[in-house]
Amino acid sequence: MFKIRASQLWQIMGKPKDSGGLTLRQSQDLDELLAKGSKSKRVQELIEKRDRPEGLSTTAKTYCKQWLKEKLFGRRIYFSNKYTRKGIEVEDQSIGILNSLLWERYDKNEEFRENDYMTGTADIVAPNMIRDIKSSWCLDTFPYFEDVLDQKYYYQMQAYMILWDKQRASVDYVLANTPWNLIEKEAYYKARDEAKDFEDVIEEIKHRHIFDDLPDSMRVKSFAVDRDYNLNVRIEEKVKACREYIKELQEDTDG
Repeated sequence: MFKIRASQLWQIMGKPKDSGGLTLRQSQDLDELLAKGSKSKRVQELIEKRDRPEGLSTTAKTYCKQWLKEKLFGRRIYFSNKYTRKGIEVEDQSIGILNSLLWERYDKNEEFRENDYMTGTADIVAPNMIRDIKSSWCLDTFPYFEDVLDQKYYYQMQAYMILWDKQRASVDYVLANTPWNLIEKEAYYKARDEAKDFEDVIEEIKHRHIFDDLPDSMRVKSFAVDRDYNLNVRIEEKVKACREYIKELQEDTDG
């Protein structure tokens, strides 16, 4: 049975272009009619349009197709690049930097959880909150001045808070040192493509990827996320819609 992974929840939560719903003017009209106690046909039409299930966006349908393809072929589709490789390799280092800054003793969580609709493994499960580590590739991708969290991570935190029944979460971007093997590979391609001396290039790359000269306070950027209980029902509806769409895809496949 289809269950959404916490890290992929954002893929199914978008509204389709033809989702209906009320325009601002229609919403205002409905409020005015309800305030007057009206039970007219117009009121019923607006209520029906307001409460109509959203359905699935194109992105959600694409995700469902990939999920079903993995099941049919018995193979997982993995995405990997230098950014994800660094994230995996430096996770312990990033947690250590966060611990140093906050005077905490967080450990990497290894517990996998699921309910009827979603699955996931949070990075850090503290007594009163969830924390998720995002190790930036370099300074260019470190959101030092940003004040709005990427929506995909907002949804990911909502999933973890549901699974672990927490009210607060934090997404912590960390400037961890890039592993030497990735620095060498980055320098090799840059030297080759720009016809430069490897030793000169590697010093440049090293300076962009090693941050030991910076205080921990400059190497961590945190975004607080509060639990939104109103999302529970919407998530359940989206997962149910995915299951229906996957069922339709299976019926078409079976002929």
